[in-house]
Amino acid sequence: MPGRWDAYLSAELRIETPAGAVLVSPMPLMQTTGEYPDPSGRPIAVITAHNPGGQPAGEAANAAAQRELEAELDRRGLPWWRADSADSPWTHVEQSAAVPGLALPDAIALGAEFGQEAVFLLSRTSLTVADCATGQVAMTGWHVEPDDHHHVDDDDDDASEIEVTVFAGNFKSGPAASATGASGTAAWPESLGRAAGLLCTVLTADAEIAVRGDGHGGVLVAGRAVPVDDVAYALAETSAFESAPRFATAAWDAGEVASLFAPLLAGQEFVVGGGAWSSDGSRAYPASVATAADLVLAESRWETREDDEDEEDDCEHGDQGGDYLLRIGPWYVIYQTNGDEREFDDLEADTDQAAVTAFKAYLGVPE
Repeated sequence: MPGRWDAYLSAELRIETPAGAVLVSPMPLMQTTGEYPDPSGRPIAVITAHNPGGQPAGEAANAAAQRELEAELDRRGLPWWRADSADSPWTHVEQSAAVPGLALPDAIALGAEFGQEAVFLLSRTSLTVADCATGQVAMTGWHVEPDDHHHVDDDDDDASEIEVTVFAGNFKSGPAASATGASGTAAWPESLGRAAGLLCTVLTADAEIAVRGDGHGGVLVAGRAVPVDDVAYALAETSAFESAPRFATAAWDAGEVASLFAPLLAGQEFVVGGGAWSSDGSRAYPASVATAADLVLAESRWETREDDEDEEDDCEHGDQGGDYLLRIGPWYVIYQTNGDEREFDDLEADTDQAAVTAFKAYLGVPE
């Protein structure tokens, strides 16, 4: 990253220590002026989660990533102070965390975990910039002075600008709702059997296999009555899964269909209701949130940058960047997308409304 290395070496740091905020500026090597910010002399690592890979991200995406970093520090039992890293005019500022006592190798590993190009390490004798990919380091001296002029609004102000759209029309009600969420996962297949009529259709090269329910747990597959737990295996015996299968939804929605058959579709891509899905052998995930719109309970879209418009137009699945809350079978999932990058995280809740509340808390949005 030669084009950005000089920018890291000239960056300024603002660290909110327990004794007050200080501004750390680079000086020539071996020169240190001012009072070191930690009386015990511990090294201070400064790490951000903003703009992973050196690519600008939206405010909401950066705020969510930074909260994940801070939560990881808390999980590891590491003390940390609020910090900011910025260019010297303070026109580009990245919220950061200052971690006293964190060794440089650990700081590099943590920065790499959050997709960072570089991290800073302040010591009594130097200010070090370390490349998270190569381990390359460069050192300068430092000047430390009290700072009251470069305060950046914290996450609470950022969170107030995050908009969450709730799709109450997609909330589930009725018998299946009681089995939704982590506490109802074990009871979920049985709840599917309470639906009556056409449940879904499996489309093969040779036939269309209708799956029908009697509303009392009995399911008819290709003329054969089976319990709902055996539906996937009954269909597998018909050779319906020998090639990438297609499913048409009916009483069962796309997430229910995909989740029910996921264990037998490991490593395969398959189509449910016109949308592409994949299975890891136990769970199923949509390739694009756009084709699983009926499963979206809430969303918070990230701002689109003008220089990314062409990339988004060329995106394979056409999703805009954002955080989405999906109900996929019995699970609630936070689906994050940024261009062609996708990430899934489970969210524990017992009802759709509780999941939305937890989703807002995850984004730092007041209920």
